[in-house]
Amino acid sequence: MVLCNSLRRFCCSGALIAALLSPALGLADTGTEVLTDQISKANAEDTGFKNGSVVVAPIPFRNELVGAGLALGLGYLLKTDEDSDTSMIGIGALRSENGSEAVAATASFAFLENTWKLNLTAGQADMFYDLYIGNLKFPVNQDGTLVNAELLHQAWQNTHVGGRLRYLDTTLAYNTALPALPVLPLVTAELVSLSALLRWDTRNDTFSATSGHYLDVEAMHGELLNQNNHNYQKLTARFTTYRAFSPRNSVALRATACMASSSAPFFDKCSLGGTDSFRGYNPTRFLNSRLLSFQGEFRHNFTDRLSGVAFAGIGFSGPSFERLDNGGGQIAGGLGGRYQLSKKFKAMFSVDVARNEAGENTLYVYVGQRF
Repeated sequence: MVLCNSLRRFCCSGALIAALLSPALGLADTGTEVLTDQISKANAEDTGFKNGSVVVAPIPFRNELVGAGLALGLGYLLKTDEDSDTSMIGIGALRSENGSEAVAATASFAFLENTWKLNLTAGQADMFYDLYIGNLKFPVNQDGTLVNAELLHQAWQNTHVGGRLRYLDTTLAYNTALPALPVLPLVTAELVSLSALLRWDTRNDTFSATSGHYLDVEAMHGELLNQNNHNYQKLTARFTTYRAFSPRNSVALRATACMASSSAPFFDKCSLGGTDSFRGYNPTRFLNSRLLSFQGEFRHNFTDRLSGVAFAGIGFSGPSFERLDNGGGQIAGGLGGRYQLSKKFKAMFSVDVARNEAGENTLYVYVGQRF
């Protein structure tokens, strides 16, 4: 799961590396999804390919899946017209302390006053992480190649619809010589998936919103090419709302629902932490066919560039919506600090500490808000 999340997130969102682990191969969240949006707010007014600019961005990260590491992105930013978002062509790489590595290339274009948005991604990753099988976790190694193409069209104000085509070729193996290990949920997978996308965005700011809403819906159909008649479906909906109570205080609330076929590969199951950005649990710990989660975050600005957050959430995972509460809800909360990287860009350098109901603490370091 780790491989695909990183590839898709980093590249398709304009942050090159987090995508080397997208929802098909990976669940690692390096928090690098904001590179393009940061620059877009202060990009020069000149348009056209020759009037672009080069940006190099080293981005530290830490999460519970692959540990601490560094992502490095090199991008060429340009605007196709004055009213479109910033477009980008770039490459990137990451490495974490446990030996996980990823490289990716991306091209992301917005044109005709944001009427059309095109994202193209290709990358490879070699990841080491702990995979939960039942209640036990085992060290595994997953590598693979991901190719992703996404096209969005502005159907009406603040709303884009479109599709995503994804190709993934991945292998999974134990990273241990222990005897009598359980059978892995998947050893090799070559798959193609097609998704229908809907995005409704009324936020007043891309990376630190204080008002508005963001709805992201994806309906996916996948086919395993290396297995006969093996197809599956997945539906995911994330809704986030933002509200300011004063110039220095605001709240962000997120609700997530997910349903996947029982035949879906483990990396395309609904994941607490991977599907919804929930903090406090390893994203491979609760993988199932159904997921509901609710999160809230209170944000306070101490100064113009320094702020803090307090967050909490509850998530339910199970084989069906009727059986979500069989194991009880998974609860976690914590505190975090934010530092605005520059006066010009509102993107934040974030450090969070989360504690779950089992008394386990997790440290997260990333760029941007969690949601």
